[in-house]
Amino acid sequence: MANHNDPQERRNLVAWLQLLRVSAVPSAVTNILAGFLIANRSWQPSLELMALLACSALLYMSGMVLNDWCDVEIDMQQRPRRPLPSGRITRRAAVIAYLTLTAIGLCLAGLAGTKSLGVAIMLVVAILTYNLLLKKSRVAPIAMGLCRALNILLGASVSDVEHASQFLGWPILAWWIAISVGILITGLTWFARNESTIGTRNQLVSSAMIILAGIVALGVAGFIGGAGPVATESVGIRYAIIVSLISLPILLRLAAAVASQQPIAIQTGVITVLRSLILFDAAICFLVAPEPMIYSIVTAVCLLPALLMSRWVSST
Repeated sequence: MANHNDPQERRNLVAWLQLLRVSAVPSAVTNILAGFLIANRSWQPSLELMALLACSALLYMSGMVLNDWCDVEIDMQQRPRRPLPSGRITRRAAVIAYLTLTAIGLCLAGLAGTKSLGVAIMLVVAILTYNLLLKKSRVAPIAMGLCRALNILLGASVSDVEHASQFLGWPILAWWIAISVGILITGLTWFARNESTIGTRNQLVSSAMIILAGIVALGVAGFIGGAGPVATESVGIRYAIIVSLISLPILLRLAAAVASQQPIAIQTGVITVLRSLILFDAAICFLVAPEPMIYSIVTAVCLLPALLMSRWVSST
């Protein structure tokens, strides 16, 4: 009996992994690692960091479940093999999963602190607003960018370190990075809006320019006032060079998508940007803590599970 059920159980597991977009979760986790390092200049206190990492992962997955739940009618026509339209997972099960992931995520944020809980609640509201109210509107990409910016601020929401320049309790650098990543994701969301159909060149060019603006903002982060522990100009220059190198594959993929306007090229561009977020976070860790390099290395290594899981589970 067990052998007979194993293939079905594996199919069910794969369906859930696809619904949760587990291959994209590492990019949310590394946002927390970078944000926490900006605020604390180390990954201590470790218990609070662990709580925020788990919270971010759970809220990201809950957002993916809600996204597919809201899109099930469209997916029946455009992507019928997805878990919900194919019937491998029921809509009722998806709702239960969303509520469970959200509740546990908020509890974990509460363990990290009141400030963290406040940001997590704002993140949940932003996810709900995007999926239930704004998804088909012109401001939907901005709402998605806000979600990613809040995730950075969630990582920076725990800190016992005094910073020379702060705004509303967060270091200026945390705000700069959060806004820069938010701009990048705003452009990416707009770029991906027609990933299942043929995109229009004007839309692809405009959204690619927004992505580029976010990348440029990230690149100059080492030279802003109040960057805190960024000790020397040479570190800022090296950081900018690293960001530029990470950006090269992105620019090539975006250019290819603009040229062809085909779904596969658009999807490839989107996936490239999502994976590169992990490397950008590793670069940010280098900016904040050039020595020791362990922070950057550990963050960059998070790309490996993302690549491995993407063999079975798409990031988009």
